[in-house]
Amino acid sequence: MRFGIVGNCQSRGLRDCLEVLAPDHLFELITIEPLDGGGEATLMAVTALANEVDVLFAHQPEYAVVSAEPQQALRHALSQVRPQSMIAVPTVVFGGFQPDCCVLRCNGRYIETVASLCHSAIIAGAYLSGLPAERVPALFNRFVYAGLGYVSDFVQHGHALVDSFSHLGFDARPILAAGRTFMHTPNHPAVAALFELAKQMLARVNIEPRDVPPPEDWLMQCSLQWPVYPGLPGYPFGEQEAVTPGGALQLVLGERVIPWAELIESSYACYAAHQLENADWFAPPVERAMRFLREHVRP
Repeated sequence: MRFGIVGNCQSRGLRDCLEVLAPDHLFELITIEPLDGGGEATLMAVTALANEVDVLFAHQPEYAVVSAEPQQALRHALSQVRPQSMIAVPTVVFGGFQPDCCVLRCNGRYIETVASLCHSAIIAGAYLSGLPAERVPALFNRFVYAGLGYVSDFVQHGHALVDSFSHLGFDARPILAAGRTFMHTPNHPAVAALFELAKQMLARVNIEPRDVPPPEDWLMQCSLQWPVYPGLPGYPFGEQEAVTPGGALQLVLGERVIPWAELIESSYACYAAHQLENADWFAPPVERAMRFLREHVRP
């Protein structure tokens, strides 16, 4: 059979998994992030592919692209095509392991640090609370995590993932039950999670997957890896916590290791450049962190 896959950055990993699980079938991929830049050619390619394949797997438009207008354009394009079968596929989004990692919209657009579009709510909240950068590492401690709900919210993140899967006829419980950290960032899953989803996708089209190991983790090679903080669910059991809070944390981007101090410095520079304290910004995790730090940490 010939399959089309249309979706966000996770679709590349899904295709890799499908190809090793069902090598006798053809899987063709179109990633649709270019739609955020007004990609008419991408829309035409999606339409052409959808009309040619036996089955089209597609991420929901609201998870496939960021902006409302491209979402509507994709939704309209998919409504016009008539593949033999179209199956909506869930996007793996789970913030339970990295609840501090978020995006930050400022004056109508997402702003970037050394961690690309990812921000630490604690770092941003500290900046907005008027705390100097040198005090930020000490804020990464169990008291702050508890006050921000980082531990207690884990179960809610799990329920949200299960609901998003079941709404489309899939089951996220095997992913949650695996007993390992399965996310690099809240919206970038490890290959093990995509591998389980790919098996369920094949089951939907009555294809028996081969008994093979997962392929190389493409997202791990090219995207950011946000750490699991000591004391939070997913932190390696038995691993000793650093004496200095925040001192041992680091980001990984491909082969590059980014110290936490560099993230703090980059974040403060970004917020100062955008005059965040006076800007029109939106990020609920940052709002929560700012309120908590203003109440509990002396300036």
